[in-house]
Amino acid sequence: MTKLKQHIVVVGPTASSKSNFAISLARQFENPELISLDSMQIYKGFEIGTGVVGESDQQGIVHHMLTFQEPTDLCNAKIFSEKVMNIISSSNEKFILVGGTGLYTHGIIDGFNFAPADEKVRQSIIDEYQLDENNPNPERVAIAYKKLVEIDPISAEKIDSLNVRRIIRALEVIKISGEKFSDTFEENGVQTFGNPKLDCKIIGLRYTRENLRSRIETRIREMFENGWVDEVRELMPIWDDIVQPARLAIGYEQIKTYIENGEKAEDLNKTIELIVNKTMQFSRRQRKWFERDPRISWIDCDDLTYDEIVQKGVALCG
Repeated sequence: MTKLKQHIVVVGPTASSKSNFAISLARQFENPELISLDSMQIYKGFEIGTGVVGESDQQGIVHHMLTFQEPTDLCNAKIFSEKVMNIISSSNEKFILVGGTGLYTHGIIDGFNFAPADEKVRQSIIDEYQLDENNPNPERVAIAYKKLVEIDPISAEKIDSLNVRRIIRALEVIKISGEKFSDTFEENGVQTFGNPKLDCKIIGLRYTRENLRSRIETRIREMFENGWVDEVRELMPIWDDIVQPARLAIGYEQIKTYIENGEKAEDLNKTIELIVNKTMQFSRRQRKWFERDPRISWIDCDDLTYDEIVQKGVALCG
């Protein structure tokens, strides 16, 4: 086995087997350590629904940035990036980084110094425009986006008009700093695709929409079989104290409603279908984010066996 020549960053939409692929890739080299760049897998008590790889499935590979954060404590992109960079800088070895959260992943790759954040300001914007990231009202989102167009058209051009989280973030930075969000592009994660600050190779996994939906549905049904409903039930006593980013993890609010409505058998498939649809919407946003980046070497996985996907990954690492 040989050592990695540079850090490897694995990206792609949810249910594309990024974590398993990264573990298999590590086994082809000298077992480099893995760093998760998933903004939701950091929270304790959210393991099943966010797809955290269990210890028995980690195959002895050291994993960082998993379930270290209490769900009642906020961890933003700036804090997250600082923790990851501390891990990377503490070693002379190369890591495999696995990311489905576009902003967090590119924050590491491109060394963003994130603009200021303020939870109260953010909440005031959510209240003012009546925005709900988990169940967005198209009319309310359109009003907020129109406001962004008025005060910062450059930002509006760069941000998807349906990306509620990014619209809120842009308005938040503007309100805090009094400056346009577009003035912070290099620092705040609007992609410019220059030379990466991190010495890395970026590998992307992708499937056609049809295959991805099938994979997502299979994965979600497995999560239910593995106790996702019980996981949500255990969180409900502290639900009001859980930070908003964690509460917005796909599926948790929907399962909470299912539990509160009496866990009726006829509601189960409806709940699963709702979560599948929301996950598909999220996967489209992920793919759209990552496919803007010309630095990513993509592996189109539909017609490949898993071993062939791994071998293509190994070849790209060379």
